[in-house]
Amino acid sequence: MNTRRLPWNETSTLAVRYTARWLGGVRVAIDIRNVFAGHVQEDVSVQGFPNPFINSQNDEYAGYRTDTGRNGGGYFNDPDRDGFGQWIAVDDPRLFQRPRAFRLGLEWKL
Repeated sequence: MNTRRLPWNETSTLAVRYTARWLGGVRVAIDIRNVFAGHVQEDVSVQGFPNPFINSQNDEYAGYRTDTGRNGGGYFNDPDRDGFGQWIAVDDPRLFQRPRAFRLGLEWKL
């Protein structure tokens, strides 16, 4: 059972639209998402598609967080076949906030 909660997080978005008379009706648009480039974990688990067993029958990502106390995901395995399983960390960017995105555009009416 996953008992470890996700930390508090925030995502800031900035959008600016500017229309000037001298532009002839063209509007300049700037959008910035995740302004402060936060990199906190947003999800505990993701679907394991196309593998029907990972995070479907057993939620290993949530178990990894609870047992190890670390962020991210992982799966339980015995890679050296010594009879003692261990958590293998997985770098899965889907669990974290998307990086900062910057978009510049021009809008006009026809």
